[in-house]
This record gives sequence, C-alpha cells and structure tokens, in this order.
Amino acid sequence: VLMSDPDPHILVVEDNALLAEVLCDYLRDHRLIPVGPAGRVETACSLARGSGLDAAIVDLKLAEHFSFPVCTI
Repeated sequence: VLMSDPDPHILVVEDNALLAEVLCDYLRDHRLIPVGPAGRVETACSLARGSGLDAAIVDLKLAEHFSFPVCTI
C-alpha cells in the first residue's frame, strides 16, 4: 500500500465474523478503508472485481473452500 494514497482500500476476506470485524476496525483505526468483509469466495471475488483495491487480507480457507480464486483477480 502506498501511504501517499489518500484513501487506500483493503479487501477483507474472512469467514469468522468476530475476526473480520476486528480486522476492519484495525484498518479504520489506521486510516485505511476496509472493503467487505466477505465470508464467501463468490462474494470476495465480486468485491475484488468491482473495487479499486490497493491490497487484501485473505483467509486461506473459507468454510470448506480455498480462497485462491480471490487472489487471481
């Protein structure tokens, strides 16, 4: 993330609701804009395609599915 960017957008992909909320709060506390959170691969892919993202925090496994498709977008 380039800190010169006034509004860095970070995709949060996490299926644990409490952890996702903690991550989003952490990002907001550091003047970053969380996108999501997304708890499903399909939702995360949709958000990744539709948003100008600067970075992502991606849980490796969402329920029974690996999140690798999100990383290829």
